[in-house]
Amino acid sequence: MSAPAEQIAPADVTRRRGYLAGAWLSLVLVPVFFFLGFAAAHLPYLIWPYEEGSGEEPLWFGGITTGIFMLILAIPLALSAWFGLRAVRAGTAWGWLPTIIAASAAVLVLAVNVIGLVVLLVSGTPLG
Repeated sequence: MSAPAEQIAPADVTRRRGYLAGAWLSLVLVPVFFFLGFAAAHLPYLIWPYEEGSGEEPLWFGGITTGIFMLILAIPLALSAWFGLRAVRAGTAWGWLPTIIAASAAVLVLAVNVIGLVVLLVSGTPLG
């Protein structure tokens, strides 16, 4: 006779699926938050008297707009990683996939912005 299979409670299966679904749903919402972040990053132009794309904006102003964009984009990425890790802790290894994708996307966005800042500082001219 073989050993009896480990019984998994239906509540545990539901919790695992819920965390995994939350992780994937958060990843699916990244493009929506990308456009929301892009729109929100243009709000400081309504407050300060800088013309968009003129190249006259100071570096701190670019930091504000970039920071707004990155904070809004970080919301679904952080939620995806959090739900993915919760799914892993609940017992499903598939939670690692959305976690790794979200972390990779966050690193990529950060790297692109840092490279843009370095190019801006080295060239002394705006990137547009």
